[in-house]
Amino acid sequence: GVTRGAKQDTQTVQSETANTTKEEAVLGTFSGSMKDLVAKNQSVKCTFNHSTDIDSSSGTVYVSGGKIRGDFDINAKQATGTFEAHMITDGEYSYVWSSLIAQGFKMPIAKASAQTASQPTSGVDYNQKLDYVCVPWTVDSSLFVSPANVSFITAPTSAY
Repeated sequence: GVTRGAKQDTQTVQSETANTTKEEAVLGTFSGSMKDLVAKNQSVKCTFNHSTDIDSSSGTVYVSGGKIRGDFDINAKQATGTFEAHMITDGEYSYVWSSLIAQGFKMPIAKASAQTASQPTSGVDYNQKLDYVCVPWTVDSSLFVSPANVSFITAPTSAY
């Protein structure tokens, strides 16, 4: 057992190191917000786990060309329990939807980035600092298209 496990680890490390040289700014562990990830202007897929007293979340964030897609699993312990939340930003608008409600929200990023935390449907704040683990990603542009089966309303400005 031990030697085989060690050998596999070495192979994994080598393949990761081979990829890190050209884009080492983000690859590996990255501490920052989704906004920071977009600012790096690289195509990466990042995962995170985050836990507080009131909720825990984990997710995968895809970043490319100023756009971002996030798929999150949120456990809002006392409140709603576990649900999925999703977010796409296209550089101008942020689209947020979740498994809790059929209705999605669309908001200008300027407003969205100011106080996304106040939107209970989003689950993850665009400006929240998280610890990500990032790997190179071959871009799949379909991930940046908002789903046809969700109707998006422009979030009322009073929500901010």
